This record gives sequence, structure tokens and C-alpha cells, in this order.
Amino acid sequence: MEINSYVSNFELLEFDSISCDYFGKTYSFLKKSGKMTGEFDLIIASIVMANNLVLITRNKKDFENIDVKLEVW
Repeated sequence: MEINSYVSNFELLEFDSISCDYFGKTYSFLKKSGKMTGEFDLIIASIVMANNLVLITRNKKDFENIDVKLEVW
């Protein structure tokens, strides 16, 4: 399948227990501060934080309340 050939070029990161920990702590902080963001965006940011990576996006607004390394392209 074409998708398998394409995906084999990348390292896929999982929503593992470390990512879940980041998700829970960040979700709690955002909820208390009244600055919630979408849960899927928070999952993405949590995976990025757990792997000490930089999140590249065109939509800075979705991640502006999350303490994640961010680059806008």
C-alpha cells in the first residue's frame, strides 16, 4: 500500500504514559486558568513535550496557552 511506503519514512511517536502525564498536568492547568484548548491539539502538544521536540504549525492560536516549544511556518 502506498501509505505504508510513505509512513515508513518517518518515526511515528506514540501517545504513551509520559505523554499522558503531560496531557493531564497541562489539561488541569488550562482548565483552572480558564484557557482551554482543543483536546486533539493538547494531545499533539503533549507528545511533542514528552519527546522534547519542537511543534511546527501554521496555527499558533491553538497552542498559545500551552508551554510547548513552537515554530510557526
